[in-house]
Amino acid sequence: MIARPFVGSDPGSFTRTGNRRDYSVLPPEPTVLDRLQEAGRTVHAIGKIGDIFAHQGVTRLTKANGNMALFDASLEAIEEAEDGALVFTNFVDFDMLYGHRRDVSGYAAALEAFDARLPDLDRRLKPGDMVILTADHGCDPTWRGTAHARARAGPDVRPDASQPLLRHRRQLRPYRRNRRKTSRHWRRPTWEKPHLTAHLKKAELHCHIEGATPPELALRQARKYGVDTSAIIRDRAYVWEDFTSFVRCYDAVASLFRTEGDYALLAETYLTELAKAGTIYSEIIVSPDHGVTIGLGADAYIEGLAAGMEAARVKTGIESRMLITGIRHLGPDSVIRTAEYAAMRRHPLVTGFNLAGEERMHSVAEFSRAFDIVRDAGLGLTIHAGELSGAFSVRDALDHVRPARISHGVRAIEDGDLVKRLADEGVVLEVCPGSNVALQVFPDFASHPLRRLYEAGVRVTLNSDDPPFFHTSLAQEYEIAFHAMGFSDSEIDRMTKTAIEAAFVDEPTREKLLAALHV
Repeated sequence: MIARPFVGSDPGSFTRTGNRRDYSVLPPEPTVLDRLQEAGRTVHAIGKIGDIFAHQGVTRLTKANGNMALFDASLEAIEEAEDGALVFTNFVDFDMLYGHRRDVSGYAAALEAFDARLPDLDRRLKPGDMVILTADHGCDPTWRGTAHARARAGPDVRPDASQPLLRHRRQLRPYRRNRRKTSRHWRRPTWEKPHLTAHLKKAELHCHIEGATPPELALRQARKYGVDTSAIIRDRAYVWEDFTSFVRCYDAVASLFRTEGDYALLAETYLTELAKAGTIYSEIIVSPDHGVTIGLGADAYIEGLAAGMEAARVKTGIESRMLITGIRHLGPDSVIRTAEYAAMRRHPLVTGFNLAGEERMHSVAEFSRAFDIVRDAGLGLTIHAGELSGAFSVRDALDHVRPARISHGVRAIEDGDLVKRLADEGVVLEVCPGSNVALQVFPDFASHPLRRLYEAGVRVTLNSDDPPFFHTSLAQEYEIAFHAMGFSDSEIDRMTKTAIEAAFVDEPTREKLLAALHV
């Protein structure tokens, strides 16, 4: 809990003082600060570090107000620190004054001022001293809203987790810790072994249709409308660096589809590709809000997708359905309007409702009304949770929405009681391993909890999310399960069967799909 004192006589003149106080619980286990003290070392806590660690493991505490005063206090501590000491400073202005307030120019100026002081720091370093610069959580000033922008921008206790980290000391060779494995410089490894899951029938419950656009199709659409894509597509691959830039790239690709025909082409292209890989069923996540934004209209958007879905079915036999999604970061009122549209729009291929977008914005409870509307209309319910936010978001979804499925849900693994609850209640998780690793929810497939969730009795399925953005495909996700996670054919078949059992379809269609699994 944070107490922020203000001074001023009216709302227009209120200004924060430097007397902020963070009230935190004791760390659940010894921290590096405690271990240093146990070893007889001195810990200098500068700024709010003492508050953050509940004043545990701190030898000397120095308060200062503002980045430059914090820098001065740090330099003084470095001058007097003995060998083996730690000087630990939090430069709060980046977060408090510029990040949350989305002040891009102020943030940039603060970075320049900080960088200008680094030579002062370097001159004070003694042989063997090391400087580490990192971040605790992202607070991107270009991101929507006022909340923290990236859940995993800072130090992470897991080995090989992604984090921006610079270290420096004299005569230290250049070092970069865990460069983020994203689209610009990372390609999903291709398996040296044969595609041993090619013979298996497949089903998918979680794919955002605009996010399924192959780069080649995006380039054709860009030429059609005279759009420059050099900022989002290079070497026939999508370019993004973190979740914020991923969303921007996604939105830019989505803007290349502007007519019913465009959307029919997109749906037919993706579903035909799935069918070639042995997929018998797919649910695509669609956003009527986007149809409205581009001036096409929600009805025409849905009809265009439906035409493409029907064309793919006639051509390949693949069954598919649409899940209308509300966009979380557009706020509860917007999602309620989308829910009302989904409840009213009785299209035979629209069978479910989802909540997607920035899951760290707004509480789940704020969207309860929207889910009540679509539940009363008979639509299947699923919700994004437990991806960028922790286990608590899955619990909130279960408590406030009561969905049949959870989109992602993998961070439920952080809470053993929650995992048991998922298993006991039979809630199905739409798991997307390739997406989770690309977005650094988990550092690698060895760390991914799909196997642990499966063995705990949780009903799990395999999905691709936004496949070309993450250099994956549904077929690739099946290969990952086999090669990287050690699932057998029968175990993978069980996940596919789970997907069909949890699909938002009528019972005759479900029975037909189950019968087709082993034909």
